[in-house]
Amino acid sequence: MRDCEKSKSVYILLTRTDTFMSRIIAAVTQARYTHASLSLDYGLNRMYSFGRLYAYFPFIGCFKREETTSGVYARFRRSPCVLFELKVTETSYDAICAHIGELERHASRYKYNLLGLFTNYIGLPVRREHHYFCSEFVADTLVRGDALRLARDPSLVRPSDFLEMVELKPVFAGTIETLDEFIRQRVRVASEAKLIQKYPAPQNEPSAATRRAFAAGMILSVLSRFKGA
Repeated sequence: MRDCEKSKSVYILLTRTDTFMSRIIAAVTQARYTHASLSLDYGLNRMYSFGRLYAYFPFIGCFKREETTSGVYARFRRSPCVLFELKVTETSYDAICAHIGELERHASRYKYNLLGLFTNYIGLPVRREHHYFCSEFVADTLVRGDALRLARDPSLVRPSDFLEMVELKPVFAGTIETLDEFIRQRVRVASEAKLIQKYPAPQNEPSAATRRAFAAGMILSVLSRFKGA
């Protein structure tokens, strides 16, 4: 694929919260990040992953739509995170959306791949039907959409592995709290740019300096008439 054909983007968010499960994964793997999510837009309004169903109970997981302002992220606002952009073709983007749409329609079939965490740790590639852990889901979805080529099976991909993928462009690094502010500013700038593009200023519109000079001339003209009267 030529780069000029890659007109769409998806986003990969890596995080490490201070939950019990995250601390265990970080201690065992020595990884900087313990969770991966995939977003279909830069505002992270359509962000998905496999994770805990209940914010305070880690042992029941599922496919879910995530928000950086609710759930676990609302509890751990200072969690470190990094956001990457991956440029993809329109065909790949549509395939990624279709796969996620399929998971959404049949969400009750899909379970968290807890066993996969252990087989991942020992380097054993095991694929279980309708089961994913977070980074396995992200990697598998990107591979299915022909958006990413991997040298290993998606079941062996860990969140921190995305840090080493040259196809991914870093967009932000900080905390969940500062990420939210970054996203708000980015969305606001994008909205203003769209308005400017939709309603461009007339090319022949006089400059502000010209308008001020004209107004001053009009005032002097009126005053001179009063003096001559």
